[in-house]
Amino acid sequence: MKRTVFQLLMVGCLLMSCVASPALVSDFVVAQGGQTAYQIVLSQVPSEVETFAALELQKYLGRMSGAHFPLRGPAQSGHRILIGSASLAGTVNRAALGFDGFVYQAQPGLIVLAGVTDRATLFAVYAFLIEK
Repeated sequence: MKRTVFQLLMVGCLLMSCVASPALVSDFVVAQGGQTAYQIVLSQVPSEVETFAALELQKYLGRMSGAHFPLRGPAQSGHRILIGSASLAGTVNRAALGFDGFVYQAQPGLIVLAGVTDRATLFAVYAFLIEK
C-alpha cells in the first residue's frame, strides 16, 4: 500500500508539470491560527480513491496548518473544498484534459480538486498540496 501511494505521488508530480490545466489559484488563507472555515466535500458515493484523496488532503492540510478540515457529504453552503470527478460536471471539457488530466481551481470560499479519473483526482490533491 505504501509503495503504491509513493508511486502515485511520483507519477502525480511528474504529470503535474505536463497535464495540469491552468490553475486559478489565488493567494488566500484557508486556515489561520489552527482554525479553518473550510470543509472537505465528497460526492454522495465517493470511490475508494476519492476517499483516500480526501483523507490525504485532510491529513496534510492539518499538518501544515494545525487546523482540522472536516470531511462532509455534498454541501450547498459554506467554504468548501470539492473532491472528485463529480465536481467537474458541466464545468470542464473532459476530452480537452486528456487521460488522467485534472484541474484544481481555487477562489476564496471554493476550491475544486478533480480529475477525469479517480487517479487524476488524487493527482489534483497532491498538486494542490505541493502548490500551497
